[in-house]
Amino acid sequence: MLEASSAALAGALAGNADAPTAQSEVTLAQAYMSHGVLDKASEHFGAAARLDPREGAAWDGLARVWREWGFPQVGLGDAYRAVYASPANPAVRNTLGTILQALGKGSDARARFAQAAALDPRAAYALNNLCYSWLREANAEAAVVECTRALEIDSDLVAARANLSFARALAAQSTEKGPGP
Repeated sequence: MLEASSAALAGALAGNADAPTAQSEVTLAQAYMSHGVLDKASEHFGAAARLDPREGAAWDGLARVWREWGFPQVGLGDAYRAVYASPANPAVRNTLGTILQALGKGSDARARFAQAAALDPRAAYALNNLCYSWLREANAEAAVVECTRALEIDSDLVAARANLSFARALAAQSTEKGPGP
């Protein structure tokens, strides 16, 4: 069983066993999520939200599970609840941005990524998501700027490095085509 082979998951289960709290449920849900066990993660994020409806991490987790399951539209309400519950948390704004991006609302998504980056100037993940969103709009120049900013913060961020390469290739392709007729 996974629970027996993962010390983190076993610890989270033990910490939640006697008297579950919203925080212990979130910790357990995050442990399940890190192993890709989304149904159990959803179950425990939901339990955390029922124990404390103001627990932003619970709503954020539910939104991320729905996004991972391929149903971002179902997670949209949870993502907004997460922002309402934890307005100063950059991660929940980033999650809302990823949900909006998945729903084809690039401009709204970029606003949320920018808010996350403003709340945490070290949030390379939010800048990478800004980069990716600009790539989806085929705006190579803006994508290069955001990916470069992300890599200045975290030079090991593989996704930002890949997105930057793609953005540079897109920019080069645009330059080769030149102005239209």
